[in-house]
Amino acid sequence: MNITEKQLKEVAKAGGMKKANELDFKISDGFYELGVYDDDLEWQPTLTVKILKGNCSDDVIFNTDFDNFDEFAARKMLDTLGLVEME
Repeated sequence: MNITEKQLKEVAKAGGMKKANELDFKISDGFYELGVYDDDLEWQPTLTVKILKGNCSDDVIFNTDFDNFDEFAARKMLDTLGLVEME
């Protein structure tokens, strides 16, 4: 399963990140990330998402430095986009 840049930005916006469209997209070792490259061209992720597929439902791991990120709303958007199954 792959998440597109557009889909991840929709998930980020659902979680409350209003400036998600300004972030760059990167896939690394099964993690989907939005972030920026700093002045030294080092990747600085703002949001990292990992999806673990299960038999009955899927588990989603969010890692973000964004204060007040709404993981439930973001997970609901993943479900709406057909990327995960919620219980």
